[in-house]
This record gives sequence, structure tokens and C-alpha cells, in this order.
Amino acid sequence: MRQYLPELMPLVVDALLDGGSVSKREVAVATLGQVIQSTGYVIAPYNEYPPLLGLLLKLLNGELEWSTRLEVLKVLGIMGALDPHAHKRNQHNLTGQHNLPGQHREVLRPTVETAQHIVSMEEAPTDFWPSFSASEDYYSTVAISSLMRILRDPSLASYHQMVVGSLIFVFKSMGLGCVPYLPKVLPELFRAVRMCEDGGLKEFITWKLGTLISIVRQHIRKYLQDILSLVSELWTSSFSLPAPKRTIQGPQGSPVLHLVEQLCLALNDEFRVYLLHILPSCIQVLGDAERCNDYCYVPDILHTLEVFGGNLDEHMHLVAPVLVRLFKVELVDIRRRAIITLTKLIPKVQVGTHVSALVHHLKLVLDGNNDDLRKEAAEALCSLAHALGEEFTIFIPSIRKLLVKHHLRYKKWDETENRLLRRELFISDNLSVQKYTQCPPDVISDPLDDFEGVPSEEADETQRQPRSHQVNDVRLRSAGEASQRSTREDWAEWMRHFSIALLKESPSPALRTCARLAQLQPSVGRELFAAGFASCWAQMTESSQEQLVRSLKTAFSSQNIPPEILATLLNLAEFMEHDEKPLPIDTRLLGALAEKCRAYAKALHYKEMEFEAVCSKKMGANPVTVVESLIHINNQLHQHEAAIGILTYSQQHLEVQLKESWYEKLHRWDEALRAYTMKSSQASGPLQHSQNLDATLGRMRCLASLARWEDLSTLCREQWTGAEPPARLEMAPMAANAAWHMGEWDQMSEYVSRLDDGDENKLRSLGNTTASGDGSSNGAFFRAVLSVRCKKYEEARVYVERARRCLATELAPLVLESYERAYNNMVRVQQLSELEEVIDYCTLPMESPIADGRRELIRNMWNERIKGTKRNVEVWQALLAVRELVLPPNEDRDTWIRFAKLCWKSGRISQAKSTLVKLLQFDPESSPELTLYHAHPQVVLAYLKYQYAVGDELKRKDA
Repeated sequence: MRQYLPELMPLVVDALLDGGSVSKREVAVATLGQVIQSTGYVIAPYNEYPPLLGLLLKLLNGELEWSTRLEVLKVLGIMGALDPHAHKRNQHNLTGQHNLPGQHREVLRPTVETAQHIVSMEEAPTDFWPSFSASEDYYSTVAISSLMRILRDPSLASYHQMVVGSLIFVFKSMGLGCVPYLPKVLPELFRAVRMCEDGGLKEFITWKLGTLISIVRQHIRKYLQDILSLVSELWTSSFSLPAPKRTIQGPQGSPVLHLVEQLCLALNDEFRVYLLHILPSCIQVLGDAERCNDYCYVPDILHTLEVFGGNLDEHMHLVAPVLVRLFKVELVDIRRRAIITLTKLIPKVQVGTHVSALVHHLKLVLDGNNDDLRKEAAEALCSLAHALGEEFTIFIPSIRKLLVKHHLRYKKWDETENRLLRRELFISDNLSVQKYTQCPPDVISDPLDDFEGVPSEEADETQRQPRSHQVNDVRLRSAGEASQRSTREDWAEWMRHFSIALLKESPSPALRTCARLAQLQPSVGRELFAAGFASCWAQMTESSQEQLVRSLKTAFSSQNIPPEILATLLNLAEFMEHDEKPLPIDTRLLGALAEKCRAYAKALHYKEMEFEAVCSKKMGANPVTVVESLIHINNQLHQHEAAIGILTYSQQHLEVQLKESWYEKLHRWDEALRAYTMKSSQASGPLQHSQNLDATLGRMRCLASLARWEDLSTLCREQWTGAEPPARLEMAPMAANAAWHMGEWDQMSEYVSRLDDGDENKLRSLGNTTASGDGSSNGAFFRAVLSVRCKKYEEARVYVERARRCLATELAPLVLESYERAYNNMVRVQQLSELEEVIDYCTLPMESPIADGRRELIRNMWNERIKGTKRNVEVWQALLAVRELVLPPNEDRDTWIRFAKLCWKSGRISQAKSTLVKLLQFDPESSPELTLYHAHPQVVLAYLKYQYAVGDELKRKDA
């Protein structure tokens, strides 16, 4: 099966992109997991299909069924927790290649250069948007940004027609101001046309491309090759014969020809150079029509030739013969149109070399049986006479003879004949000349209103409203009223309703254009929420502003507001601050909320403001609390140097005494352990119990981080009996982990019994609103481990599913912040999948070649996964602990040796030694010297390298 993956994987990923079918996506996710698991194709898909990880993480935050989200988590676990640095490298490679989604069938190849149609979760949306500004162009920019993100997403194809219509409306309102956006917008429109399988949508976007060219005019020249290439791709399908049923008049014309005509008008004489790319195709369509006797496309082609006008001057040897042949067809309307086209071209091109043939065939029309065509033929002859002057005199007798023969009198011809015979110059005010030389040609007009596909009153209203649209305060106050909102569903509806109201009432036409789309796709409303709010804010009365601020404070103070809505409101506060219109909301509240929903970058900003206020005595906050928060937040952002800098500054300038927890937050575990131990020994007085508990829990956290499992297990046993239930709940995860690593299964069972088991029904009946927190996730996971140990495999599977459900809730908001901040949860996701594989490993029959092959495949997957994870002691330790349930270290020496090396390179000297001692199964320092040489050579070599790397001079010499 592995050999077919290059053909199979693109099909699976393609199905993942199909947002129109939930069941199709669900099957695609399940298929991907099964293919990966059955072939051992782990970690590699992330590197061969760089945007794949972003797509799967995006599905976690989509509006999908729980079953699909859980299946996505399972697939993520099977493929492995990719190292965040590798993920960033993959994203950088895509960005460096201007990662705009390419053609659907070509991009889904297993290479870094392709697979570009999946949009990364961490894609920066601001690469070409200007800075904050109150100008209308800014709001147009924000609207374009939102529309482009939907256009890039193939899963939202049902909205693409509405998006393109809104996009062109915004460009019309901007005029030439839209030119700077062309480098990002045009490639997306080209891609959308190529990818689209819906013929109607393909035509719609092609029409709009022509309209866009009419807006930017000569500024389109930079994209000529791309446009001509697109025209070439669309041409065959647009003019294939036999044609769909259609009258000769056609419905509204051809979108491809509309595009070509707009290009010709935009470039004027510059277009002459590119005519060779298009004219042969036009001539071929006319020739095919004659051969197949199907003339439905001919009127459109003739119209396009009229628009080309003088650019055809050098190519009349191609055009004149095909026009002349059309004079002879049976359909009168086609003959008439061909004669009219010739009449319009004659004043604009040199026809001297073709005059004899043209006059001859026009005379045949005059001498024909159709009276209706004689007037057009006479008009064409008049036009020829005006173009040639005296040279045309030679043809007058024969033409006059035909007119007399058929008793025809045309005033224009009589005037033309008299002037030629009197050798008078033709004056330019002659109507027939003016008609075809001075008036610009009418192009095939865009028959589709810019709001085609948006059948709503709001769309028409947006077009009618002037740019000075007045904000309706009453509607906004009503939409923003939050006092009656309580449940998560209430808040979701509030956000949807309020965001749509802000867009509808916005004074910006560009934002109002997006209101209808926001009704159908709520993510648009959330994305444009800040811009809509800011655009309305400046025009609202002071009392209305105060009312909205009260509503926002109500939302901020709600305990049940969903994290994604809280994040949107925090984005609004940041947006208004950037726009120099900060909302009158306490920054301490905003900082606490940002930290609560793990928006650490925002939390850092507000805490720094609070810190500055404390330093300048403007705020009476406790500096110790503020410093501790700053250290914690900087560590969460992986800014460890900044955290140390804050600590140093506080000691020097604020006379702040060092707290034990600060060492912990700085990840200086040994120093933190010493400080907590000292605090525990010095605790006295009425606060002794509280101080002892804090110090004990701190010691436990440090010992767990240092992987000193024996010391941690001993401490937990000492403290467990006398601890209160809340303290036991906090101790339980660390105590269970220690007991697991020490193999104390009965003790582990006691600790785990204090944790939630992840049973949703039980948690709901208890009214536990934090059921999705760490307690339930850890509890279900540890119970699964215990069940595997007790060989209760079906029970273990149930707990794995419960833990996975808890993790889905925890992981979704974290991946919105960044992949790196969600990485610890990703490791737990991998642990759950590997725990399921441990169950499979244990339940496979013995002495079966097929079962042995499966076991070997599982071991290979474990090795490949751990190689692709972050080189971090805690990560490797967590993964190896699961495998150790079924695979002893001496059966996986290479991995454990690499782990020991990682430990000593990370400064975990004692852990490196204990790992090597576990592999040796004795301690060389307390055993006879010769015993070392009876161990496995690889392990002995690793131990000697360790001794050389970390030992004193004597030990280095011995090694």
C-alpha cells in the first residue's frame, strides 16, 4: 500500500477540502487515519504536504460534528506531534513561495513546492494591508482581506460568487485606489477560475475579471501574460461545437470575449502586440461555424472584432476573407451582422489591397434577393468610398447599374457618388463617417449586477446608499444589549447579531457590502467586528457609546462567554487602542481576561502597562503580583530572557524580595526546589499549614519537572494521608505520574481515583462547568493507563475516547493562538493514539507472522514519531512512558540511548544517569569495574560517552 501513497494522499487531502459535504470530510479524515496507521506513514506527511497540519488544526475549530473533531484528533495523534520548529520551517517555505492556492489537481502532489491550496492556520493576513487609519481606504482594505480569505478556502466555494461580486463592488468604490491590491487579488481570481468546477461560477468570475480591468485600465498591463494564458485555457470550452442551445442573439454575450474586449480598451494601441495571441482563435471560431453550420458564437466574435478596431490594420488579410464568406451564409441575421462589422472596421483600417474583393461581394449582396440586406451593403460601400476617395471612382458605374436594376435609391450613396464625380473632398461632419470613427465601440457589457448571488434587500440598499451613510444608534444599542445573555448559545447569538448590525450600519460602503455574507458565514462578522465597531464608533452619540461600553463590560464579566468570543472582544479593545480611540475599560480586567483565554501576547501588553503604572505610583497594585504575572506570561511566550530581565529589574529598583514560585516560572527547577525546601522548613505561626502546603506543592512540581520520580513518590506518600480534598486534587496528577514511573500501580490507582474520569453525563449531573479542564483530561488518561496495565483493554479504549473528547475542548482555542503554545496538548494527543497502539500490540495473537509484522510496524511508527517530535526531555519522557507499558527499555535501546543523550545535553545529568543505569540494569559506580563490560556494547559506549561528557577529570580519563 505504501507505494501507492503518492497517488492516494492527494485524493484524500482533496476530500478534506470539500466543505460542502460533512460526511465526505468525515470519511476523508477516517481514511487518512487508517491509511497512515496501516502503512506507518507518520510525520512524513507533514513535511511532504506542508499545509496539511494547518488544515487539520483548522478543522478542530470549524463548525463540524463532534465525531469529526474527535476523528481529527485521532489522526493528529497517529501522524505525531510534529516539532514546532519543523512546522514553522514548512510554513516559511510556503510563504517564501508566495503561498497562494494553486490549481486543484496540480497542487496535491507530495512536494514542498506544491500542495499550496491549503491555507495555514498561522498565515499572516496583514502582508499587504496598510496600518490603522480612519480613512475609507482602510475599511475597504479590511473588507478585501476578509473576502480574500474566503476566496482562498475551497471548502467555502458556495460563497465564492457572493465574495467576487462584493470584491468588485469594493474596487469600484475605490477606483484606481484598488491598484495596490492587484498583486494579491488577481492571482486568487485566476486560481478561482481555474479551480472552479461550477460552470456558472467560472463564467461569473470571468465577467468580473473583465469589469475589474475596466476599473484599473492600463494598470493591468503587468498581468497581461497571466490573463492571456487564462483566456487560452478558457477558449476551447467557451466556443466548442456543437454549442449549448442558444439563440443567435445569445443571452448576454461571452464572458471570455468581454474580458478580451476590456483588455483591448484598457491598453488601446498597446494591445496590437498581443493581438496575435487572440485573433487566430477568433478566426478559427468563425471558420468552425461555417464548417459545422452552427453560427451561435458568430455575433459575439464579430462584436469583438469591432472593438479591436484599428488594431486589426495589419491583420485585415486574415479578417477580410472570413467576413466576405459570411456574406454568403443562409442566415440573414449573420449576413447582416458581418456587413455591419465590415462597415464599422473600414474607417479604422487600411482596406486598399482588399477593395476589389470587398466591392465584388457587396455588389453580390446588392444583386441578391434579400431587400433587407441591400441597405447595409450600400452603407458599407459608402464607407469604402469615404475611406478610398478618388480611388473608389472606378467602381461607381457598376454599383450604379445594380441600384438602377433593383430600383434602389439611397440618399447617402447619391451624396457620396456626386462628390466623388466632382472630385470634392469628404468633410468630416458627414454622419456616416462620424458614426464609425469618432464614437468608441460598445463592449459586451457585464450583464451580472455586482450583487449577483446576493438576492437581498440589503444588497440593493448598499448600492443606493451614499457614502455619507448615517449610523442608526438605536439599532446598534439594541443589537449590542447584553444584559439578558447568560448561556454559551446566548453569547454566540449575541456576537452574530451584533457583528451583522455593525456591518449594516457602518458608514463604509465596503463594510456594508459584507453584511449579507456575514449573515451566511458568521466567521466574516467576527473577523470584521473590530473594523465595523470602529467605523460606527466615531459617528455615535456619547450616550450610545457609553451604552455599548456597558454591554462590553457585561460580556467581559460573564462566566459562560465562549473563549472565541472573548478573544474577539479582546481584539476589539486592542484595535481601538491602535486606532487611538481606547475603550474606557480597566486594563487590569483586559489583562486578566487575555491571560484567561491564553492570549498571552495581549496579556503581556496589558500587564506591562500595569507594571509601568506601578513603577510610576499611578496605580496602587501589589508589585509582587504584577512581577509574578509578567514572569509567567513571558515564559508562556518563550521569552525567558525577558522574564529574567523583569526579575532583575524588580530586585534592583522595586526592592522586591524573591519568591520561590518565580524560580519555578523561570524553569530554574533546582533553585526553585531548594527555595521551596527552605520555605517548608522555616514555616511557622498561624500560617504554617498554608505555607507548608504551598511549599510542598512547589517541591512536587519541581521534582516532577526534574523527573526525580523516587523522591516525588516518597513525598506524595508522606503528604497524601493528611492532605485536604482540594490539596489532593492538585497533588493527584503529579503523584499518579510518579507512581506510574516507579511502577507503584496500587498507589497510582489511589491517586487517580481523586481525578475526574471524563464521563460527561456524570459531570453534567454534578454541575461541573470545568469538566473539560486538566482534571478530567488527566483523570481519563491515567485511568486508561491503569486499565492497560490490568489488561482491561475495552475499558482502556473507553477512557482514551473520554480523554480525547476533553482534549478537543482544550486544544481548539490554543491552536488559534499558535501551534507552539498548543504543543503540550499535541503530545498528549499522540500519547492517546500510542496508548491505543499499545492495546493493539497486547491483543495481537502470538506466534503469528501477520501479528509479528503488525508489531514491527507499530515499533517503527513509534521510532519515526519520536524522531519528528520536539527534542525536549519532557516530551520524550511522556512518550517513552506509554511505550514502556509494553516495550521494555532493553528492547528499544536506540531510542532510550538517544533520550539519555538528550537529558545530559539539556543539563539533566542525574536523569541521564538514571536512564543509562536502567538500560545497564546496574549502577557502574557501585558495582565491580569488570561488570560494566558484560552489558550491551551500545549501552556501555553510551555510558562511557556520558561519563566523559559530564564527569570530573579522573572519570573523563577512565572513560
